[in-house]
Amino acid sequence: MAGKHIFAFLVAAIFAGQAEAQVGASCHADLLQFTPRHGLDIPEYMGDWYMHEIAGSHIGNFPAPDYRCATRSLSLPNGTDITSISAVDTFVNATSGVSIVETSDVSINNTRSPFTSMWYMTTGTVETDVIILFADLEFKQWTVVYSCAILAPDSYRYETVTALTRSRTITPELRLTLKALMVGQGFRIGDHHPIDQTDCE
Repeated sequence: MAGKHIFAFLVAAIFAGQAEAQVGASCHADLLQFTPRHGLDIPEYMGDWYMHEIAGSHIGNFPAPDYRCATRSLSLPNGTDITSISAVDTFVNATSGVSIVETSDVSINNTRSPFTSMWYMTTGTVETDVIILFADLEFKQWTVVYSCAILAPDSYRYETVTALTRSRTITPELRLTLKALMVGQGFRIGDHHPIDQTDCE
């Protein structure tokens, strides 16, 4: 779910932790055949989502995020055309306090369920496969999203699962529920990190 600035930080930190196993590795979605969310109503899924929890596949050395107040705003730039989505990520660098905004183009190759939950995202030169794994029935409360990018020049796998809600606040009970869904996809609890959503404008 992160853009190129977040990618740059995480890749540097993870390589410092000697995660060579991620080089040349395939996305888990290719290996485990993750099941996308059936019946995703794209127009209802649009709007603001706030990131509360992130986990990585880098076992034992996935770093805590160096950003906070992370938000993803989704919209349909071409009216009712659900095959093209605009994603705007905003977040604040936790060290410098600088706000960053990144825009990504999302394409959906097939409008039949569950293919509507399988997205292809382009952020600058970073290309990411995205799968909407879970969401509440009315798309008004929470969602869990998988993403995987193979980064040049070393074919480095950056793979995460992220829990988001429609509100900057999240109850402890809902956080535990979403973390359980993340663990169920093979992302161990020791590699989960909360994303700070306090003191955000």
